[in-house]
Amino acid sequence: VVIFCLVTVVAARELIVRRFGKPLLIVGAMALLASPFAVSAERRFRLEDAWFHRRAAIQEQLESSDGGHVVFVVYDETHDPLSEWVHNEADIRHAKVIWARSLGAVKDHAFTRAYPDRTAWFIRADDPSAELQR
Repeated sequence: VVIFCLVTVVAARELIVRRFGKPLLIVGAMALLASPFAVSAERRFRLEDAWFHRRAAIQEQLESSDGGHVVFVVYDETHDPLSEWVHNEADIRHAKVIWARSLGAVKDHAFTRAYPDRTAWFIRADDPSAELQR
């Protein structure tokens, strides 16, 4: 974007100095003004399948189903810490969905014993096609 703006400004200066006319200058100014919208559209397209959309869809799916749920999130070793799936409501005991990091079979089982009325799910968060598994 910065390079595009710089080229546009230099081109506009050349048009003014060489007196090629205002129509080309107007087109250049319009391109300069439109560039942030093009960048925004590209970013939105790139983030359409981002992790937070998948998490929100899973949250919505579980909230619309019967009963309570516990979702154990399994991260890869190369997990980006800015892509955090584990977020909960303030009152966890009464939340329909509880998100928890998987700490291994023994500790996960101990956690599910604390919430026996909930269905336990697992999800591999760093898998591009992450789906709930039992």
